[in-house]
Amino acid sequence: MGSLNQMRSLAWVKAVGFAAALALLAGPALAEAGDSIWARDKLTGDWGGTRGWLADHGVTSQLEMTGFYQGLFSGSGHSAFEPGARIDALLNFDSGKLGLWEGGGLHTHLEYPPRRRLRG
Repeated sequence: MGSLNQMRSLAWVKAVGFAAALALLAGPALAEAGDSIWARDKLTGDWGGTRGWLADHGVTSQLEMTGFYQGLFSGSGHSAFEPGARIDALLNFDSGKLGLWEGGGLHTHLEYPPRRRLRG
C-alpha cells in the first residue's frame, strides 16, 4: 500500500483527469450547432453561453497543462531522462465588472506538478 502522499497525488491526478475529460466531452455538446473545434476561441467552447456570461460579470478561468522531458546530460547523479508535467489553473475576478470597485481584481493561480520527483 502506498504512502498517504502518494495516494493524495493519485487522487489529484484522477480529479484533474476527470475534469479535463468532462470538459472535453461536455464542451462540444454545449457548443453552438455547426461550431468547429478549430474555429473556437476556447477548446470547450462557450459552455452554452455560461463562459461569456461569467466573463461579462468579471469571472474568467483558464486551465493549462505543460508536458516536458528532463534529465542530466552530464555530471553526477541520476542520468535517466524522465517525463514531467505541470497543470496550472487560473481564476480571475474583475472587481469593476463584479460591481465592487473600478480597477481592482483578484488573480489566483494553482499549480500542480503531477509527476514523480527526479532523483539527483
